[in-house]
Amino acid sequence: MRTFIFLLLNFLVVQNLSAQTISRDSVAGLLQNIAGAMEVYHPDPYHYNDSTALAELRTRLVRVLPETVDTLQLYRSLNLYVCAYGDAHTRVYGSEALNTSRQNARVLPFDLTLREDELWIRHDYRNSPADLSGKRITEINGLTVAQLDERMRRHANRETISLDRVVLSQQFSYYHWLSFNNITYRLRFADGTQVEVEGISLQQLSDRRPATPSGPVLETSYPGNGVAVLTIRHFNASPKYFKKRFREIFREIRAAGSTTLILDLRGHDGGDARVGVELARYFSPVEFRPFAYSEWRVTPAFRQAFEGAYLPGILSRVAPLIKGFNPHLRAIYNAEDHTNARVDYPVAKPYGKGRRFAGEVVLLTDEQTFSAGTCFAAMFKDYQMGTIVGRESGNLANFHADAMLRMGLPHGMLLRISTSYLVRPSGDETVETVQPDVWVEGDVLEFALQEYGG
Repeated sequence: MRTFIFLLLNFLVVQNLSAQTISRDSVAGLLQNIAGAMEVYHPDPYHYNDSTALAELRTRLVRVLPETVDTLQLYRSLNLYVCAYGDAHTRVYGSEALNTSRQNARVLPFDLTLREDELWIRHDYRNSPADLSGKRITEINGLTVAQLDERMRRHANRETISLDRVVLSQQFSYYHWLSFNNITYRLRFADGTQVEVEGISLQQLSDRRPATPSGPVLETSYPGNGVAVLTIRHFNASPKYFKKRFREIFREIRAAGSTTLILDLRGHDGGDARVGVELARYFSPVEFRPFAYSEWRVTPAFRQAFEGAYLPGILSRVAPLIKGFNPHLRAIYNAEDHTNARVDYPVAKPYGKGRRFAGEVVLLTDEQTFSAGTCFAAMFKDYQMGTIVGRESGNLANFHADAMLRMGLPHGMLLRISTSYLVRPSGDETVETVQPDVWVEGDVLEFALQEYGG
């Protein structure tokens, strides 16, 4: 979702924050302060994990710490705790203070792919004649793949297990180091062989990887048979930009005589959900809304953050006066402090025949379809706008977002807290991802082109 940052406060910890260490008691107090902040500013902090389990986790995290904790140990403890809330948009971010630890890290010199019970080496960067690319690992330093998966996902919690594993596969070496801080690695392979590998620095790993082009935000192609493919990598630019570009693109699609539109939102990185509404206006068969409702946790700090995010300049000064014209403002300014303000969403109308795409629409999704990409997929499914092909979404269909509030932590770290809860258009609050109509494990685009390409 669209994210704006508002500096709320710094935690009061009896500690010199410029120091390289922090006491164990200070960490305990810090974890308790985070729990308190979540209860004040998050719409429903115990939506995914209950307060008793989180309290027990705080106790366990502190119990295993030494008397004084360095920057890396502090980040590990805070990250493990915040990830346990299960909210993909509420996160602890590191800082320059972690750079020394990262620079001293010695990580696996590989790119790896983690599946439920399998770990494969995609590429070996050791510059060794004994290239290990393509081999399947069964153990690292005595831990099985299942044990590694369970331990590492605690540090990479992104709401769904499938997205957790995508994150780990993208940065496996980093998360393995964060979880275990190893220097050398004893690997056991599926064929029974073993090898010991020396770690390399994160910088060396980065330097040896080939550059990966990101591609444009919007990309169209016409592979033939009346098919148009529109790839959208995120919704992070201005809604006005997308509105202009969509008008140009759909004019082009109509001019090409396309009868099938494949919308590729695999790997979609989120952004502003209003962009998805504008996109759906070109092909939705009925009036629609992006969400059934949203809830916003209202506090004085939140109101200030909301105004700064959505009401730039002079509009923020007159927000209480214009609240009657905007459902979000009306709900937020009528709500009592420390309550949730509910906003019911009005419907949007599809475009008329002059702009409308009247052909078949196919939406491609996968476990990296995140945030506003998941919102779009849920809306697409609930209003039967077409067929969803691929794999489940990375987010849950209903989730917390809009991490407007941030809190300063020791050593320059940062906690960002979700302030909204978004419910899919159908109003079904079942805790589940957006499921495809046609599940495809392999090349999703290739399947869609063969199945729907004329």
